[in-house]
Amino acid sequence: MDDIDPLWRPAGALTALPEDEPIGIELPDADDRPVKIALVRRGAAVYAVHDRCPHRGAPFSELGLIDDDGTLLCGWHYWGFDLDSGRHTQVEGIRVCTFPTRVVDGAVEVDVARPPHRSPPLVTLD
Repeated sequence: MDDIDPLWRPAGALTALPEDEPIGIELPDADDRPVKIALVRRGAAVYAVHDRCPHRGAPFSELGLIDDDGTLLCGWHYWGFDLDSGRHTQVEGIRVCTFPTRVVDGAVEVDVARPPHRSPPLVTLD
């Protein structure tokens, strides 16, 4: 993997994030282009994923759900994604881009050094 220096951006207070509810934010990447991110807090852990389902582009921050196992579900067609890896829970090779996070003095930070790919949805269903 390439050695890319992290680029930590402030994403708000940990206490402002509701438990198990995707919240949308927009942060500038290294080139100051906006990146839409969905943040999810589970206990003290915070996860960050690209705020777009790779199936049909539904925003996780508006339609996403977290199931009892901590899987991120798209509200349109219930595709499931692992919050740690971004991998689809049933279909090999499909994933959503994830971003490293950390909490410093109660503030959430997201590393946007690796912007998400900007490809069209992977699959379309009629």
